[in-house]
Amino acid sequence: MRLFKIVCYFFAAIAMTTGASDLIQGLASQRAFGATLTDAGFADPMIDNLFRFFSALWFGTGILFILFARDLDRYKPAMIALLGIIILGGLGRILSIWQYGLPDHPLGLTLVFLGLLAEVVISPLMLWWLIARHRVGG
Repeated sequence: MRLFKIVCYFFAAIAMTTGASDLIQGLASQRAFGATLTDAGFADPMIDNLFRFFSALWFGTGILFILFARDLDRYKPAMIALLGIIILGGLGRILSIWQYGLPDHPLGLTLVFLGLLAEVVISPLMLWWLIARHRVGG
């Protein structure tokens, strides 16, 4: 389970770094990734407010990955729920792609694909790994 924990800490680092950055900078942080809002759109109080709220949740997700990975026996149900939430986020990302397409900006496109990799490939594998580990007792 050492590799499992390393992956959890890696996810935590990403979530906490990007979550903190987005929480501090707000919606304007997405300009570098090719977001195509107008200046007024980037400054929209409602959109920025929601973005910062979800950025804080993303930061908190990183904290939970650290907490749960430190004692997987104790936090197995919570880790299963957390991975399920991440997978659900990936399904939301797929729905967004289906409805609105992919970003044109190369960096934005790369980040979307990396997110999908983490959310709909790696997270389900981690979920399976965690459940299988506890079935065999080890």
